[in-house]
Amino acid sequence: MDANRVNFLNIIILLSAFILIFLGFIVIFGWYTKNIYLLQINPQFPPMQFNTALEFLLIGIGFLTIQKWRYLSLIIGFFIALIGFLILIEYVFLTNLHLDEFFVKSFISIQSAYPGRPAPNTALCFFLSGLSIMLLSTKLSSSWKAQIDLTLNLIVGGLGLIALIGYLTGQTSAYGWNNLTQMALHTTIGFIIVWVGLLALYIRATTYIHLSISSYLAIGTLVFGYVFFIVLWQELVKKEHEKMLYIIRNEVQYTANIFSKTFDTYLQDIKRMQFRLGGYEGNSSTAFEQDASNYFHDIPSLLIFSIADNKGKWVKKIYRFSSKETPNDINFGLEKCLNRVKQNNVFIKDSISMLLQKSNFCTVFKTKYYQKPAMLFTIINIGQLLNEVSILNIRNEFGFQLINENNIIYEKNNQTTLSLKKRWEYAVPVQLDNLNLKLLMWPNEKILIEYSNWVTVWSLIIGIIVTSLLGFVIYLVGIMNNKQKLLIKADQAKDRFLASMSHELRTPLNAILGFTGILLMKLPGPLNEKQEKQLQTVQNGAKHLLSLINDILDLAKINSSKIKLRMEEMECNEIVNTVAAQLLPLAKQKGITLKVYIPETKIFVKTNRRALAQILINFINNAIKFTEKGFVEITLTVKKIKNTEFVIIEVIDTGIGIKESDKEKLFNAFEQIDVEGKVTEGTGLGLHLSKKLADLIHAKIEFKSEYQQGCRFSIVIEKK
Repeated sequence: MDANRVNFLNIIILLSAFILIFLGFIVIFGWYTKNIYLLQINPQFPPMQFNTALEFLLIGIGFLTIQKWRYLSLIIGFFIALIGFLILIEYVFLTNLHLDEFFVKSFISIQSAYPGRPAPNTALCFFLSGLSIMLLSTKLSSSWKAQIDLTLNLIVGGLGLIALIGYLTGQTSAYGWNNLTQMALHTTIGFIIVWVGLLALYIRATTYIHLSISSYLAIGTLVFGYVFFIVLWQELVKKEHEKMLYIIRNEVQYTANIFSKTFDTYLQDIKRMQFRLGGYEGNSSTAFEQDASNYFHDIPSLLIFSIADNKGKWVKKIYRFSSKETPNDINFGLEKCLNRVKQNNVFIKDSISMLLQKSNFCTVFKTKYYQKPAMLFTIINIGQLLNEVSILNIRNEFGFQLINENNIIYEKNNQTTLSLKKRWEYAVPVQLDNLNLKLLMWPNEKILIEYSNWVTVWSLIIGIIVTSLLGFVIYLVGIMNNKQKLLIKADQAKDRFLASMSHELRTPLNAILGFTGILLMKLPGPLNEKQEKQLQTVQNGAKHLLSLINDILDLAKINSSKIKLRMEEMECNEIVNTVAAQLLPLAKQKGITLKVYIPETKIFVKTNRRALAQILINFINNAIKFTEKGFVEITLTVKKIKNTEFVIIEVIDTGIGIKESDKEKLFNAFEQIDVEGKVTEGTGLGLHLSKKLADLIHAKIEFKSEYQQGCRFSIVIEKK
């Protein structure tokens, strides 16, 4: 990379670092000074949280230290990733690790599900940015590291860009996932700057690394897969949230209906007491006490029955002794209610009701006592009534608030955090006689976890794992393809080298064979026995080397696809006889009988004469070589198999045979079989070359052998 380009990248990295440090510092300063103008670009937009600003500050420092102090930047990257990961854990598992307000108490809750907690997409970007800084700190010395780092960069930039576009187009779902904390506008700009800085660091670090097409394909798969499963997770979370809201709405509406109906039923029961009082005869006090006792039993939230005459003087009071309310509190409520009656011209026409302190509801009915006009006062604790009518297994899992004109008259918390309450609370109106109230309910974390669908969480986890594996497989396939191409090129280069060298070596060998032949013919003059023996050794060695070179040359031609065999109708009888006659002296030299069985009828097959003859020579040569006594038999037959005729040439010997362990490597190049602990002479190319030639002439080689029992090699050619 040229110096100008490096300098340009360094300038981008420095600018990104200083902008991020400035952004982080100014927002942290805003939190400590409680300056909302430094925290929110717009009063309607969410603020940048303190931890978000701290992470940007750390990223900027990481950019500055990544070249000279790699271990320091590695530690910084680790803490950036750790904080992002822990925030994600809080969101996914609905827990609180007490990181949100660790440094400063949050005083702005606009578009924030949890006070002080960064948005989930913010946490994800920080987690990936931290991992990228850690990778860059260890130097991108290999292509797989470069691929991972580039993938992380693209995801961070993509999430930041999507959020910014969401602000510009008014699409809340782009920067706010479900109803969780939303990413602040200047946070989205910060992540785009982070992406630019990480990309510049990546380019500077990968000067000498060139990624293949498969590498970019793997990166594209990872980025697309991660974004897809994150969007899918968002949709599942949204559906889960809607389901939870549906449950809460139903529960609140059901509780409110039962609450209102039960209260109305209690009022009707008390009205019956009003009429019963007017009909008492004799000892009205005793009858009243007996009825009151029954009512206390039937109406658990009823605190007192009391009777006053039409002048406002108390005549009779009966308390519920099990009530948590003290008689003084109840008396205070009665006096307040009585004063209200007196303000209404001393005596009521039918009935009035009013709300007292501590969610006590007072009702006054016109009645008679001892056949004289009187007033019946009752107090019902509507908070206790709310507990009575709420469903037993839901009561402890929901919090309640009963509100009258923005004043909380009854509240029962369920150990729910304020942020969770704000996120899930739902209110419905409740009509109690002439009183208009509002019932507010919200679930606690226990019921949220109970109704949470773990498929939502695991779909994201499994999606990320599957995407990662798919990207890894694509990367491996690309590596394997590249390796395969390199191997093919290397093999072709080898074949070209062997073909070239074989030609170069064969020329001097032919000269050696020619001169040794002349000397052995004693044309220049007589030779003594020792000289003749030495020349014979030279000639044999030269012949062996020439045979090896010829085999290598033939093999190289076949592998390089340069050899093209001409297929013609050939008489097999003549080919077998010619080869057998050629090798008969070699068999006689070893004292082996060479038997040839050829039918009188001429057999023709479409093949290449030289290739077929070479295969037979190799078979018979091996048979003679590995047979110490006995015979070598050559047969030519025609067999009909499933309406198809095949010409079969077999070479059978009574030699040493082949061990089971050697059969697999029999046709491998340069493989030689050990015979009784000794390696036989030869190149190890005969059978390998025969197999290649058989493929070229569309023939098939078969063999059978048992150790110490001899071998049977066959070449099978379809007769067309």
